[in-house]
This record gives sequence, structure tokens and C-alpha cells, in this order.
Amino acid sequence: MKLVYKDPKPGFDRTLVKGVVARLFHIKDLRHAAALEVIAGASVSFDFF
Repeated sequence: MKLVYKDPKPGFDRTLVKGVVARLFHIKDLRHAAALEVIAGASVSFDFF
């Protein structure tokens, strides 16, 4: 899974990000990935490869 996101605001300092939450769990059924996208909002998208 590749996580792609937009900065939440101009000038956002990415060095303050401690890690990627998406690496803390695994999606067993990729049909449920859409629900995660809805929860995360428009600033996050999931690319599965």
C-alpha cells in the first residue's frame, strides 16, 4: 500500500510527522479500503499495488 496525502495547510512541516498510521494495521478485504478513504477525507488516498 502506498499512502499519498496533501499537506493540510500551506507551509506544513512534514518533519513533524512521526509516522504513517496506515502501517499499523492491515486491510484483509480491499473492499473496505473505501471506508477508510471516507473517514480520512479528501486529503488522503490509498493506492494498492
